[in-house]
Amino acid sequence: MVKNRLVLIRHSKTVIDPDKPNVGWILSDEGIKLAEELAQDRVFSDVDVVCSSDQIKARETAKPIVNKWGLDLQIDSDLTEVSSFTRGFFAQDYHQKVIDFYQSNDISYFNGETLRQAENRISKAIRDIIVKNSGKNIAVVSHSNALTIFTKKYFPNLSYTELHDQMPMPSYCIIDYNQGLLIKPFND
Repeated sequence: MVKNRLVLIRHSKTVIDPDKPNVGWILSDEGIKLAEELAQDRVFSDVDVVCSSDQIKARETAKPIVNKWGLDLQIDSDLTEVSSFTRGFFAQDYHQKVIDFYQSNDISYFNGETLRQAENRISKAIRDIIVKNSGKNIAVVSHSNALTIFTKKYFPNLSYTELHDQMPMPSYCIIDYNQGLLIKPFND
């Protein structure tokens, strides 16, 4: 069995409720079904531990994987979505806001993180998880912008926005974290 793999998972589909902060959004009925289907994937048979963002939608995506494969779940608040996208709701122009965010290191929405601030937080969180679980295969459930920022270096031919747009809910990529190699892209 190959070790030192990082399975990075974008959470499943949510119920979008503009009256709630998106950190409190739950999975839709379709999202629950898709998370249960994702959990059947044999890739998780080699996973030793699952780490999840503390957001409900990420934990609900992780739960079927944990239950199916008898794994421990570690919650890490530093795996949360980029705060520029969680502190308010973009009723219109969300995609344009994402494009603008990725084209500047200095843009912040709703007094949230800039691209570089988010990159530092998310990279540190995943490095810490790898150190804590060294030599293991680790699944990480997180969010589109957080995963886009972390995985960009493995997709040099894609812009941030292109990578973000190629990450359906749910989906995963696999990285060999010791060798720094992409094993499987998100949409493969």
